[in-house]
Amino acid sequence: MNIPLLTLVMPCRDEIDALAWLLPRIPTNTEVILCDNGSTDGSPGFAASWGAKVLVDPAPRQVGRCVQSGIAAASADVVCVIDCDGTIDPRDAVRLAGPIVSGSADFVVGVRAKEETSRSVRHRLASHLRDALVRRVLPEWPFVDLGSARAFRRSAFAQSDRRPDERFGWNLDVTMCALEMLDHDRIDSLGIPYRPRIGKSKIADHFFGSLVAVTDQLRVLQRYLVRKVGGYRLAFDADADACKRCSRWAARNASPWVCSFLGEH
Repeated sequence: MNIPLLTLVMPCRDEIDALAWLLPRIPTNTEVILCDNGSTDGSPGFAASWGAKVLVDPAPRQVGRCVQSGIAAASADVVCVIDCDGTIDPRDAVRLAGPIVSGSADFVVGVRAKEETSRSVRHRLASHLRDALVRRVLPEWPFVDLGSARAFRRSAFAQSDRRPDERFGWNLDVTMCALEMLDHDRIDSLGIPYRPRIGKSKIADHFFGSLVAVTDQLRVLQRYLVRKVGGYRLAFDADADACKRCSRWAARNASPWVCSFLGEH
C-alpha cells in the first residue's frame, strides 16, 4: 500500500457546502481524514463518497479531541490540520507542509497573508486581543497571528505525554506545546490566503460560541502560566477544582498583571 505524503485532518460539523468546494481540490497523494463532531447535514457520508476516512465523535464542542483522533489515525508522518469551512484551499495546505517535507522544519503555522475584510469587526478584535494576550504571556511568541492551519511532523511529538486541549483551545495549545518542546529553529510560519468561509460559523457568528472559544483559549493560557510560574506541569486532565486551586496559588506568586489575567484579586 502506498503511504501518502501528507494527511489532511479536518474537524467538521455541518459543513457539506464547504466540503463540496474542498474535496475536489485535494491534491494527489494526500490522505483526507474528516473528524465529524455531530453533523446532521450528511457531511460524513458526502466526505466518504469522495474517499475520505471519516471518524465520528458526537460529543458536543470536542473539536480538539476530534482533531487528536484524526492525527492518531493518520497514515503519513506529516499532518496538516485545517478548518472544514472553505477558508483554506487544500492546495495551500500542501504548500504549508512544504518546509516539513523538505526537512527544514517540524512545525509550521499558517498565518494570514493579509487581514480578512470578510471577518466581522467583533471577530477581528477578539483575535487581536487574544494574540496580544499570548504575546504578553510568551514574549518570544514568533507568529504575527494565530491562524487556524497547522502542519507538523507527528514523530516530532512522539515522546510527549501531553494532550492538547480537547475543545476550542486546541490550535493555541498545540502551538504552545511546540514552542515548549521543539527547538525554535525547527518552528516556522508561512503566509497563506484565508478566504471567506462558506456558510455561517458555529463559533464566530454566535455569542455563546465565541464566549466558549475565548474561555477555552484563556484556560490554555492559564495552564501555561501555572506551569511557568509554579515551576511544575499541571496535568491536562486535572479536575476543575484542582485547576482553580493551582491558578490561585500561581496568582499569589505572580506579577500583578498575571493576578488580573487569572481573575484573582
